[in-house]
Parts: sequence; C-alpha cells; structure tokens
Amino acid sequence: MLIFGIKELPKPRGQGYLYYKLEPSGREHFLDFLDLYKISDEELRVLFASAAQKAQDALIANGHHEKVSQKIYRTDNMSCRAIELLKKVINNL
Repeated sequence: MLIFGIKELPKPRGQGYLYYKLEPSGREHFLDFLDLYKISDEELRVLFASAAQKAQDALIANGHHEKVSQKIYRTDNMSCRAIELLKKVINNL
C-alpha cells in the first residue's frame, strides 16, 4: 500500500515535508518541503499535484505500476483538510 505523510522538522518550527512510502518497507521518500501553518488550499493543492506526480513517476520507474494504478493509499499525520485535497488530486491523476 502507498502511504503519503507529512512530518514536522524539529527546526524551524512549523516547517515540514511531504513524503511517500510503501508498506511494509516504511522507508520514507522525500517529495517536497512545506510550511505547515501558513499554506493556502490552492498552494497545498499545487504541492500535492506536483508531489503525487513525482511519486507516481518514481514508483513506475521502479516497477510498482500496480501501486499507482489502483489509487489506493493511506495518509500519516495529515489534517482532514489536507486529506481531502490530496484525495481530489489523486483522483484526477
């Protein structure tokens, strides 16, 4: 299963990054940095669209086409707002 998540960095406060990982390996693959508290819905949608495309390209290049085509994923450490935006972006891929 494909998992998208957001992790906060220790410093500076409020900064974090978006990652994806495949279960069961659990190895995080960096997608992009983001400001966790000062990001608009539109900025987050654009970030998710870019990140989802990067993840899709990397997974296909590594022979995980079925993980991408099924559009089945989980999220880690995301707000409801972020989950809904990610869902819309992935459904439009």
